[in-house]
Amino acid sequence: MTKEEKRRREHNIYMKEWNKQSESYKEYQREYHREYKKKRKGFYIYFFVNKDGQVVYVGKTNFLSWRMAYHKSTREYWEDSYTVLYHEFKDINDDILVDIESMLISLLNPVKNSKCADYDGNVDKYLKGFNLKEYKM
Repeated sequence: MTKEEKRRREHNIYMKEWNKQSESYKEYQREYHREYKKKRKGFYIYFFVNKDGQVVYVGKTNFLSWRMAYHKSTREYWEDSYTVLYHEFKDINDDILVDIESMLISLLNPVKNSKCADYDGNVDKYLKGFNLKEYKM
């Protein structure tokens, strides 16, 4: 066996071992991200408020930090002077979240939201204890 053949053979053995470790690490990463998503998933309504205290945008999301990062990176509805307020809901589903967002848009008439569909009038009960927190970017 020549030196080159020996080097190739050793390299192939090394690469097989490295690939095994790499696959186990990739699986670890996938599992980590699945668990991270489970922990971070929620039901949020958020508001962009300008310096004058006027609500300029109302939105909903299941992953608040991801949604804020998207707004900031694309500059969609985003200005650095805005304050972001949010409320996390417990024990509701996406349909109710859509209705709550629609109701808030129709009540507040934010400048950057387009008019939205009618909402179910039964969402008032979900707004009891509505507690806004400031989102820090």
